[in-house]
Amino acid sequence: MLDQLPRLISGYGKTFANDPPEYRRIVVVICDLDNRDKFTFLKEIEESLSRIKTKPTYYVCPAIEEGEAWLLGDKDAIFKAYPRAIATPINSYSYDSICGTWEKLADSLYTGGSKALKNQHYSEIGKQKNIWAKNITPHIQIDRNQSPSLSELISSICKEIER
Repeated sequence: MLDQLPRLISGYGKTFANDPPEYRRIVVVICDLDNRDKFTFLKEIEESLSRIKTKPTYYVCPAIEEGEAWLLGDKDAIFKAYPRAIATPINSYSYDSICGTWEKLADSLYTGGSKALKNQHYSEIGKQKNIWAKNITPHIQIDRNQSPSLSELISSICKEIER
């Protein structure tokens, strides 16, 4: 998907170019950082977008290591969504660490943990991640969430809105 980003950002830029000045849009690009260096990764993205003539306002936010870091940033939300979750993997998680993030969530929520889930077809992992996100996010409280990468995203969007 990231190889398509310059084309997509260019398309949004052209689409938004004729918006009235009072109409503001922001394109937010959220991607998993996985095990890449954040600053190198962001520099590569910026370089790939630097040749675009008409760009919309955009913000690139990597979830440190994966999007599940944002779920794990609010442990109370996990336990509200899943009262029978196994606490040890969740409580051992260090916020925004590169440690097998989705696996920690699977070890807490999936019968047999990440080991059992990895034995399934890869699409099952995506399906479970989607279910977890759907069930946990209604319980997340932004002011309680401890994920630095989620806080950075929210802060950046708020600053853009205030402009």
